[in-house]
Amino acid sequence: MLRWKIEYSGFPILDSRFQNMQIGIIGKKEAIIGFRALGVKTYFVQNQEEAEEKIEEIAKDDLAVLFIPESLAREIYPLIQKLNERTFPAITIIPDPSGSSGFASQIIRDAMLRAVGTDVTKNS
Repeated sequence: MLRWKIEYSGFPILDSRFQNMQIGIIGKKEAIIGFRALGVKTYFVQNQEEAEEKIEEIAKDDLAVLFIPESLAREIYPLIQKLNERTFPAITIIPDPSGSSGFASQIIRDAMLRAVGTDVTKNS
């Protein structure tokens, strides 16, 4: 398994706790198997229950980032919100192989609305 070296602004992170962290992805096998060729740690699940159990388990691994396809993220969003209170892993919602449903964009839009007080993505 490849280990990704995390760097900040081109300089290696000096804290040794972070140097061996990995990148992971969770989802249905047919949707995420290609990430394995890139050295990403893959976690195969078939449904919401399996995903919730597996995420609780892998949240304790040395993961810097955990990618979650939109369709799965929509089903387990309360758990994602809980995990986002932690530093690691950073949860990143990605489009499904069939394309984006707009779920991740809506999450970002809602966060900006809470932070700024207006929808900055809306055309005047």
